Amino acid sequence: EASMKKCLELLDDMEHCYRESGGTIAKPDSHTLRLILRTILNSGMSSSFDCAQTILQRFVDFGVKAKEGDYLVVMKIANDPIKVEGILNRVKANYDRDQSEKPTTPLYSECISAYARSRDQNSPSKVMHLFDELDELYQSTGDPDFRPDSTLYGATVDAISKSKSKGNSAIRQAMKLLERMETDFDSGLIDVGPNRYAYTSILSSISRIKAPNGHVLAEDLLRRMSNRSRQVNDEDILPDTVAYTALLQALARSRSPDKIDKAKKWFAEMETRYMEGNSDLKPNKITYNALINCWRTSGRRDSGEQAQQVLELVDQRYKEGDHEIKPDAMLYSSVIDAWSRGRSTEKVERAWDLYSSMRKQFAEGNLDMKPNDIIMSTLIKCCGFVQGEQAKKKGLKVLLQCFSEVTSSKHIGQSPSTFYSLLTSLPKLVGDDARRRPLSAAIFEACVKAGQLNGSVLNALGECQPELYVKLPFVNNGRYRNEDIPSEWRKNLPQNRGTRKDAR
Repeated sequence: EASMKKCLELLDDMEHCYRESGGTIAKPDSHTLRLILRTILNSGMSSSFDCAQTILQRFVDFGVKAKEGDYLVVMKIANDPIKVEGILNRVKANYDRDQSEKPTTPLYSECISAYARSRDQNSPSKVMHLFDELDELYQSTGDPDFRPDSTLYGATVDAISKSKSKGNSAIRQAMKLLERMETDFDSGLIDVGPNRYAYTSILSSISRIKAPNGHVLAEDLLRRMSNRSRQVNDEDILPDTVAYTALLQALARSRSPDKIDKAKKWFAEMETRYMEGNSDLKPNKITYNALINCWRTSGRRDSGEQAQQVLELVDQRYKEGDHEIKPDAMLYSSVIDAWSRGRSTEKVERAWDLYSSMRKQFAEGNLDMKPNDIIMSTLIKCCGFVQGEQAKKKGLKVLLQCFSEVTSSKHIGQSPSTFYSLLTSLPKLVGDDARRRPLSAAIFEACVKAGQLNGSVLNALGECQPELYVKLPFVNNGRYRNEDIPSEWRKNLPQNRGTRKDAR
């Protein structure tokens, strides 16, 4: 901020000298403009963009026109895609008027990149409109300054891949653009073909969607990377850890009956190539978690046992010296959930053992093992997913231990989801209404005391213990209004969200 203010003061001095001398000395020029804009960029101030706009106009008054590099700096200062596109539109208007400025390929690339960085304003239709607009300009003029290049292609593929579009339509659009980029490179129309990031950005996008054939698209794209690498003799395109991990994540989301066989195959291939000397294929913590999630979502009876084996493998390699894959709460939470979803008769005890291990390691100073309410909710749900009287007795014992943790541990943040899980799991373990009632009341009272009461907890109480629910002072004929819930009972809800106006 101080540098920017000093810089503007110097500009004022220059302008004064320039005016006083009748325009003979100290005239600000294009180099001055570039220095000032970069100082504004580095200032990081919220008013930077408005300041940059003012500076551009001041230099127009000096007869200094902004160049492509200047506009790129202002675009970076703006960051917001709407403002960035406004800069592009300004240059386009000048081009349409007198061709004094050109909306060049780098300006379009920066604008598309700004949309890629925006979580809310990014859309495939917008970035493709910009891409096609520049392409049409090049086709109509033949001007090399408008020629699409590898940076433009890469930015567009990245933006489409990062969009929030549902389904796989955006993925297919990105794939078509990737194919076109390959073709244009092979034809000599662009100097650089798609790099590894272009492929892996699409793979990462595939790993996030819930399309039924997402894993098929991911497998095809990973093979395509290998084939393309051989075709153009470029090892830098070969799949790396990011690519294989994204594939495993896509398999974890898949409902394919052979997802586990595929996951084991691809992970084994990755490990083999790493052991053969390809350092780009070293499995990382996210890779192992993706493999655990494949088991977690497999629906297999032994999902807990198999996920546990992966965790033990990570722990073993960490102890052997691979400190980059130190086990943490994320891995443990995934394995606990895998036990919860499996059908092992020992799943409650094994899940509790994992939690106990986490708690012990955290107490000994391992901050990566800090328990939280999400892990606790997962463990509580595990208690409710048991069959048989003996298993239910064990489940109830662990559930009560979890309740004690929730109310006594200073490290587990109390949340509505935790109390909801307790109230929904309890009836599955205790069928007798009279025996269950004091436990339900204790859980509900703890929720109220914590100020975490919301609609989901109230609904859970209504299902678990309806005779307690109807006695609540704000419930009339089985219904309630959000504003009637005592504020003290919901005072610690995140931004007071989660309550429902007309539940049940």
